[in-house]
Amino acid sequence: MMQKSQPKVYFKLRNQEMLDEIRSVLNVISSWMAMPLFFLFWIVDIISYPDLKWPFLFIRFLIIPVSLITTRLANKVNEARRVQKIALFYLFSMGGGINLMILMINDPGTAYYAGLNLIAIGGLFFIPFSKKYFLLTTIGIYLPYYLITGYQLIGKPNSWSQWLSNSFFVLASIVICYLIRIFNESLRIREVNSRMQLKSELDSREEIIRVQTDEAVRLRNLSTQFSPQIVESIRSGNLKLESTGQRAEICAIFIDIVNSTERVTRIDKDKVDRVLTKFLEDSIKILLKYDITIDKFLGDGILAFCNAPFKRIDYASRVIKAALEIRERVQLDDEFYEKNWDGPLTLRMGIARGFVNVGFYGSKKYYQSYTAIGPVVNLASRLCSSAEPGQIVMENDVYEMVANEFHTEFLGKRILKGFERDIVQVYRIISSKDMSEKSGANITECPTCGGILSLETNIQGQFIFMCRACSTVIDTTSHHVKNPSIKKIA
Repeated sequence: MMQKSQPKVYFKLRNQEMLDEIRSVLNVISSWMAMPLFFLFWIVDIISYPDLKWPFLFIRFLIIPVSLITTRLANKVNEARRVQKIALFYLFSMGGGINLMILMINDPGTAYYAGLNLIAIGGLFFIPFSKKYFLLTTIGIYLPYYLITGYQLIGKPNSWSQWLSNSFFVLASIVICYLIRIFNESLRIREVNSRMQLKSELDSREEIIRVQTDEAVRLRNLSTQFSPQIVESIRSGNLKLESTGQRAEICAIFIDIVNSTERVTRIDKDKVDRVLTKFLEDSIKILLKYDITIDKFLGDGILAFCNAPFKRIDYASRVIKAALEIRERVQLDDEFYEKNWDGPLTLRMGIARGFVNVGFYGSKKYYQSYTAIGPVVNLASRLCSSAEPGQIVMENDVYEMVANEFHTEFLGKRILKGFERDIVQVYRIISSKDMSEKSGANITECPTCGGILSLETNIQGQFIFMCRACSTVIDTTSHHVKNPSIKKIA
C-alpha cells in the first residue's frame, strides 16, 4: 500500500519504475507462462467436461491474439497509467475466458473458480498495480464469477455449501495478494530509496570529480598563460582571478638581446627559432628557480619581477642572482649561439625596485594578464636600454639592498627617458661575492620528475633547491638529493 509518508523521490521515480516492471511481467506471463499453462489445462477440460472440450479449446485459443496485442501495446506506451490499463485488459480477458467456461458448465460449485484464483495471484502478485487498479482488477476478475454463479444458484439450494467454500478460497486469494502487494510495495520503496541514495552518492562523487577535473583543466590552462607562482597561488586559494590590483614592492628586471632586430632580418628563420627557443627556455627555468614571476615576453625580451605573488625577504638579490646565472648560461652555450646566431648572443639587463600595482588586468570576458603596473617597470626597461652589451645594471634603490652581496661598479648619474625629473644613479653588477653560489648555477630541473626547481633555505639557513611538484630537495653544495625539513623564505 502506498503511504502518504513515502518519500517524494519514490513518487517521482514510480512512473518509470512501474512502467518498466509491468512491461517485463506482461512479456513473461503472456508468453512463457500464461499460454502454455492455459493449454495444459485443456487436459482437465477433456477429463472433466468432454462434451465441452472443443468449445473450451476455442476459448483457450483466444488467449493467443490477446497476448500478442497486450505485449505489443505495452512495449509502445510510455506512461505507467496507460500500461496499467493494458495489464487490466489482459487480466480481464483471461478472467473472462474462465468465467465463460463457468457459465457454460452451469455449476455454481465447479472447481474452475480456481482458474480465476491463479489469474488473480499471477496478475495481482507480480504486476505492481496502484491501489486503484488493484481494486479494478480484483473486481474485473471476480465480479462476473459471482454474477454468473449467483444466477446459477437459483433453484439449486444444494450447491450453496460448495459455493461458500469456493468463496472462502477466493477471499483468501484476494487477501494474500493484497498482503503481498503491501510487502512488495514496502520493498520497492526501500529499493528505490537505496538506489536514490546510491545515485545521490554517485552524483555527489561525480560532482566532486567534475569540479576537481574542471579545476585541474583550469589550472592546466592557466599554467600556459601565467607563471607557475601565479597558478600555485590560485591553487592554494591565496590569489583569485577576480582579484583587483594590490600595492606591492617588487624588484623588476628587463632582459633584452642586443642587436636582435638586425640579426633576425639576415639569419635563416629556423636558426632564429632555435636560438630564441633555447634562450627563452633557459631563462625561464632560471627565473622560476629563483621564484621570479614572468610578466610578459616582448619579442626577444623578458619582463619579470620578484616579491609577488610570493613574498621574499631577499627578492632583490634573487633577481640579481637570476640575471648573473642567465648571462652565465648564455656564455656556456657560446658554441651553440655562434653556430645559429652568426656570432655570440649578447644580453643587456636593467633592474629596478619600487612600489607597483600588481594583479590581474584586462578583460574578464576575453583575456587577463597578471602584471605589474608602475614607474619601476618602465625604469627597469630604460635601464636596460641604457646598458652596454653584456652589462647588468641597477638603480640606487636596488644597490642599497644588495651592496654587501655583489661586486658592483658605479657608472654615474644618468637622465633616462621618461624620468627626466630624476637623476638616476646607475650601478653595474659584476659578480656575486659568495663564489660558492656558482655551484648551483646549472641546476634548474628536478632529477626526479623533471619539474622546475625553486631556491629555498633549510632549517640551518643553507640554500637548497626544492621541487614543488614532488618535494625533492637538492643540496646546493653537494648536489645530493635528499628530503630535509624545509623552511621557506617568507
